Amino acid sequence: MSRFAPGLTALALALTAGNAAAAFQDPATAAWGGWTRGTPGTLYAGWNFFSDETPRGGVIVDSTPDVAANSLIGGVTTPGGPTFTQFGDSTFRVTETSGGSFVTGGGNIYSVVLANRFTLEFQNNGALPFQVALQTRTLGTELDPASILLNGVAPDHRQELSRLALSGFGGDQIDNLFVWRLAAGRDLTLAFAAPASHLSLDALTLDAAPVPVPAAVWLLGSALSAMTFAARRREI
Repeated sequence: MSRFAPGLTALALALTAGNAAAAFQDPATAAWGGWTRGTPGTLYAGWNFFSDETPRGGVIVDSTPDVAANSLIGGVTTPGGPTFTQFGDSTFRVTETSGGSFVTGGGNIYSVVLANRFTLEFQNNGALPFQVALQTRTLGTELDPASILLNGVAPDHRQELSRLALSGFGGDQIDNLFVWRLAAGRDLTLAFAAPASHLSLDALTLDAAPVPVPAAVWLLGSALSAMTFAARRREI
């Protein structure tokens, strides 16, 4: 629930991006991960400064993840090349659809009057099953937990990573993690929304990767296949 004073004080908060220490997790070290960003077959996109490709009003569209990594959203370093914040065989598009939001001077997406509604669209590379992790940083009004869906499915795991009180304005800076494990899906849409106005979206990351078959299961399957093959040979 929003706890802002009305008017310009709420707007002043939206113009101030969060500066707390990084709390977003990297799949290389996170409990939900187990892969390195940039590994073939994985997806990664990060935004810490949003832009608007439709400046005439209405929806806000940003299909350009940040071009440079930073301490919050991380990045992918190519051998002998730059560090960047997009990887994988997919397009990535963030859209705000309430019609009442705007991009602040600090690169946040903020609404003074209406409750924000967001989507993040991307494509799976065909590997199944796969795991998806969304991390968000918001200021002020908190996300509505019931609104956070991937192709209509609620996350299997959610965790608050960090909470920092915003002095002088009320509300908090909050970092959240949401994780899904899906068995199907090519064209994917993440949806998330605020329950009221005065939410400022400061940053987000998306990570996705195929779910590996556990070694024990693979070894058991190989052993069963070998036993079946041997039995068939004896029958011949």
